Amino acid sequence: GDARHVAQHFRTLGTLVAKALLDGRLLDLPLSDAFLRAVAGAPLTLDDMRDVDPTLARTLDELRRIARAYERRRDGDGDHNDDDDDDDALLFDGKVPLADLALDMSMPGYATWSLRGGGGGGGGG
Repeated sequence: GDARHVAQHFRTLGTLVAKALLDGRLLDLPLSDAFLRAVAGAPLTLDDMRDVDPTLARTLDELRRIARAYERRRDGDGDHNDDDDDDDALLFDGKVPLADLALDMSMPGYATWSLRGGGGGGGGG
């Protein structure tokens, strides 16, 4: 499917770069810093995602914020004097309850590719 097609593109790019290196030629390729770090084996961070896809990075930041607010609530940390503010902390973008996002913790377009530890795509997060 699509994954094989993308893999073939990377193989072709790798062959092109390898041939250029062997021939001592320079290639003017606009590769992102995140891609170069990944190729070098360095771990990627959310900051790398901000460079590649700022919209996705904002979404991931928001989901991480909600997860932290949920953990604080679950663990009983923080000041809970204002229940409305506490409830707002668990809303995506301050408006949408997390349950309404219908997250299934699988790779978009690949329902069987789980993003959760322990396997199992689909079925709520």
